[in-house]
Amino acid sequence: MITGNLEKMIISSSQRIEGLLEAGFDSESLEPNSYDLRVGSKALKGGSADEQTLDHSTSITMEPGSYVAVLSAEKVRLPNNVCAFIGAKRHLSYEGVILLTGMQVHPGYEGYFVFGLFNASGKNYVLQFQQKICSITFFDVEPVPVESIQPPSKHMLVGNFDPDFKRKFADFKTQGWIGLERSMTAATAELETLRIDVKALRERVDDVYEPIRQLTHQVEKVTQDVQTVNDSVKKTAENLASLSDKHHELAAKREERTRFSKHYCFFSWLQFSGSPVRPSTSTSRQHPRRRDRLHRRCRAQRVTRFGDWLFVLEKFAALLNFGELLA
Repeated sequence: MITGNLEKMIISSSQRIEGLLEAGFDSESLEPNSYDLRVGSKALKGGSADEQTLDHSTSITMEPGSYVAVLSAEKVRLPNNVCAFIGAKRHLSYEGVILLTGMQVHPGYEGYFVFGLFNASGKNYVLQFQQKICSITFFDVEPVPVESIQPPSKHMLVGNFDPDFKRKFADFKTQGWIGLERSMTAATAELETLRIDVKALRERVDDVYEPIRQLTHQVEKVTQDVQTVNDSVKKTAENLASLSDKHHELAAKREERTRFSKHYCFFSWLQFSGSPVRPSTSTSRQHPRRRDRLHRRCRAQRVTRFGDWLFVLEKFAALLNFGELLA
């Protein structure tokens, strides 16, 4: 919009500036290349929709962290070939008050201005009626089409707050620095309390965890003992199996030896009884009892005869049958 030499475009003529201000012009507000806009008679505080009327006997106090909206004392009416720029006054920034508003005014604007002020300092600031709060500088620009200019607000034309703006401003909550500090202090105290509670909870958790840890250690030890017993049982079972095998082996050997002993005893008996004892010729001259014993012995040992061998075979067969019954 702005092209060319700015110094030539700035409107510095007091007559022209006065002509651009439709209402509220004050010659004491004129500057070499600008005009100082002042606080008007209506103001709003953040969080409230109640208007406050200002005059020379009243003022509005801005607490630390509070927000205030004021209407300008001047009403401007710009043609379609003039625009303006708004800048904050330095003395406000020195006091820690920040101007919150749009900086550019488009060609064709008509009406009052609404300025927002925020107290960023740690102390109260008193805003006076018709106090200078910002400067406005006017520039000649290329004409803009009239049809592109937005119609003025009916509320700004007469110097009133827009009802919709008032509703929004009533919901605007601010937090003063003192209140913010108190909130931070309270939050810090709550955090400290929370830290103590967490520490106590951690100690209780440790008290609960310690028995669990000991129990876990004992369970691990019992598990190791059970594993050791299990290994011992397996080893004992292996030993029992080995002993069982040895037992069967010894039993087989014993049975074999038993059978051999039976046969050995029989053949020993045969060998012992195989040599017959024959009575001597003088037997008839011996004592009768001795002679009878000798004859009985001779009859028992008559194995040299064929009939005696048959007798021996029958006895052997009977003995084998008896051995099978014993087995």
